[in-house]
Amino acid sequence: MGCAKSRLIPPSQAKMLGSQLSLKTADGNTIQAQYFNQGYNVTLIISHGCDEDFSQIEEWVKNNLLQTLKANIFIYEYSYFNDGETQVSEFGYSDCESAFWFVYECLRTSRSKIFLYGRSIGVAPSCHLAEKYPDVGGLILQGPLNYNFRGNSDNKFTFPREMFPSIEKMKNIRCPILVIHGNKDDSAIMPSANELYKSCRSSQKQWHSLGVDQNANPCQEEVLETIKHFMDKSI
Repeated sequence: MGCAKSRLIPPSQAKMLGSQLSLKTADGNTIQAQYFNQGYNVTLIISHGCDEDFSQIEEWVKNNLLQTLKANIFIYEYSYFNDGETQVSEFGYSDCESAFWFVYECLRTSRSKIFLYGRSIGVAPSCHLAEKYPDVGGLILQGPLNYNFRGNSDNKFTFPREMFPSIEKMKNIRCPILVIHGNKDDSAIMPSANELYKSCRSSQKQWHSLGVDQNANPCQEEVLETIKHFMDKSI
């Protein structure tokens, strides 16, 4: 995989409005991506939730994040969202790998200046990248779910074919971590987030509770300011 295989637009031509990109993954899929360059040396890679799509995240970035964060933003779509016949069960890590590769290799962003944000199912690819690249600037998880098969059951072991063993990956993550979660979640969801957080062995971890459920609107001022404070402090 090389930069020539992507429609690479120089950062100087991507100012503010964002550059639409097509990235080829290691699995042979083509995913949609967009890079918002605000001229900073810090970039936030966003892995969205299962109830969101690329256009919704794009709107959130344009209307909220660009006005709040002192960072460039990179968003990407999942392969199974690009193809209506592809099932969620086929979700893999090659999509987030391509996103990280572009920001690191093509845009020449230092790993210590790359932050990862995952919401809901987006926690899985974000944790994967944070484990694989321990020197990233930080990891932000909102409304995290720790397992797919294990889910929110009382089982305390990982299934052999577990697709998203985020809790196992969390044990190996050492970068600064912020977990944002609602304190009004039901009894099934809240322990899932707590278990994920407690498994983290990073010396720099932070839990931020919201007075709402896990599906808190990411546009909330409290959410945005919490993310901004974490990133500013970790840089």
